[in-house]
Amino acid sequence: YATLRTALTEDIATFESWLASEGLGQLKHDQVEVTYVNHIVVGSDTAAGSQPLSSYLRLWAGEPADATYSNGPDHEEFRTSYVMRGPTEQPIGRLHVQLQSQLRRIDLAPLYSLTLVGRGAPSAATTEAAIALMDHQHDWIVRTFADVTTDTMHREWGRTQ
Repeated sequence: YATLRTALTEDIATFESWLASEGLGQLKHDQVEVTYVNHIVVGSDTAAGSQPLSSYLRLWAGEPADATYSNGPDHEEFRTSYVMRGPTEQPIGRLHVQLQSQLRRIDLAPLYSLTLVGRGAPSAATTEAAIALMDHQHDWIVRTFADVTTDTMHREWGRTQ
């Protein structure tokens, strides 16, 4: 995030300079978004192997107890959202969490695509306020990722935070 944030702020500064030089006015931010996409491979090349979704995601309780009628789901999908709150507990946007089962294009290995999107309106239309909100969204995404994924997977991924 730090590298992308630096590049983004430099690009915005360049764009704002160009807007000023052309007499086009100031850039006004009315919504900002930070998106993280995480691919969780569930094929045989992971230590966990092909485990049920509940092995990866705390928000999923597991498969039905009586699985005699099927050999498991063909596709899994989950979606939820949370109100993000700022330091004063005022709502500042929403954090959307979505998981979908997919196949990796290169080798058709099964995977889960876990996407976290922070979206909201900055407290002011300025670049500074927009970047500050993006920083807050990033923090929410990192903490939510840790909260919704399992300790088993944290150990496998070598997660240290």
